[in-house]
Amino acid sequence: MIEEIKVNQLSESRQEYEVRVRTKGSKDWVDLPDVGFGVSQVLPVLVQCFYAPPGSIIIMEQPEIHLHPKAQALLADVMIDVINSRENGADRNIQLIIETHSEHFLRRLQRRIAEDALEEDSVSAYFANNDRTPAKLVPLEIDDYGNILNWPDDFFGDEMGDITAQAKAAMKKRMRDSDEEALE
Repeated sequence: MIEEIKVNQLSESRQEYEVRVRTKGSKDWVDLPDVGFGVSQVLPVLVQCFYAPPGSIIIMEQPEIHLHPKAQALLADVMIDVINSRENGADRNIQLIIETHSEHFLRRLQRRIAEDALEEDSVSAYFANNDRTPAKLVPLEIDDYGNILNWPDDFFGDEMGDITAQAKAAMKKRMRDSDEEALE
């Protein structure tokens, strides 16, 4: 999304800075908020991840919020870079605790596990089962192919059911339109 970034100090006497970015495919520099709300929201998260001292535990809630679905998936790749980051040749040993509802974020983690870019044992995923009070955290079992073996039913909705229902409705509409044309 952002191809280039520059930071300009606004005053020699104060620690105030202007952040300008150039988005992919553009020649113009714009203020960070003009790129989109999601980008301005996720920037502090990224700064924290890469400037946290080695051995840090960083807890974040929905870092993907207000981001485009593609950017949500790319954010998962950045988080993998954070946990794999090194400083002066040593592992930074950063632990991330992320609360997310993003299918794109989770699917990217699953893909990277299948591609061996991320070890399945370096990811612990939990589902908050709120069938009863209090809610219970249920560990999701992820195999080395990135499959979640105990996926909660309809967690991301009924994607296949929606696709099937859309196809049936479209077919019914085409048949109706075809019948109307035959009558004309």
